[in-house]
Amino acid sequence: MHPKPDAEKIRFRKEADSCYRLVHEGTLDGSSNLSYIVRLVEGEMGIKLERKGYFGQGRYSSQTLQSDRPINTRVFGRKFRRLFGLSLKELAAVVRARRLLGPKVGEPEFVGLDERTSALALKTWSLDYYEANGINCPGSRAALERNSQFRWRRVTVDRLLHNLENSFQTRLKVEVYRQLLENRVALPPLVCRRRGWELLEGYHRLAAHQQAGVAEVPCIVIGKA
Repeated sequence: MHPKPDAEKIRFRKEADSCYRLVHEGTLDGSSNLSYIVRLVEGEMGIKLERKGYFGQGRYSSQTLQSDRPINTRVFGRKFRRLFGLSLKELAAVVRARRLLGPKVGEPEFVGLDERTSALALKTWSLDYYEANGINCPGSRAALERNSQFRWRRVTVDRLLHNLENSFQTRLKVEVYRQLLENRVALPPLVCRRRGWELLEGYHRLAAHQQAGVAEVPCIVIGKA
């Protein structure tokens, strides 16, 4: 369920110099959507914002944004609240249309990967994908760098679902990926260990496959069979 408007409070005001403050009080879902909505409003207003500071505790968050030009705070606030008031599916459709999520420029090509792809090529692809997306989890990267056994496989979603039990996924991101799958857009393979079917990368894509009712998901599997 999308947060009710009266459960969410948004304030946007001018601070010193070229800085502005965005304050949110409300739900975790609402807080998770803030960065995407900021980017959407940036595009609509033709501005560029850089986050200079952030504080969050419980239902409250405050972030300082620096703009490359003066902002009409009333216009920004109106546009922000309009997007914030959309349903989850509506907001996801806007994010998908603006290509804020999904395959991006700079990611290594994956459409040609299959069972015949060599272990070295799969390892190289995985490291390049991590680099392109700024994934810097030390344990996950170490698993890629230390291993030499890589295979491309279609793995049943049910076999991987235990990875979602104690993890948090942004509902907006999952819904965008679900809509992409619904529109037959291919998503990058997940990366997992064969031992315990431990997922290293791709939690949101896994959740999207589950919600889309897809039985199998492409994976790069690391380790012995």
